[in-house]
Amino acid sequence: MDHWVVVPEQPGFVGDRTVVDTATLPPTVERAHFVFTRQPTDGLIGAGPLVLVDRETAEALEDNVFGEV
Repeated sequence: MDHWVVVPEQPGFVGDRTVVDTATLPPTVERAHFVFTRQPTDGLIGAGPLVLVDRETAEALEDNVFGEV
């Protein structure tokens, strides 16, 4: 069985306007606010409960790995 380890780039931090419901597992992100501190170099970005992907990465993940992003 193949396994994938996905480590998102972290070119910033979760902003204070992010709204997350931590009563659910996994947490439900109602509104995302991500503050970039540098230009991202990857199509996969993560910090805290947020995972952001660009369109090209989302399409590749949907086509090859996860089914829906």
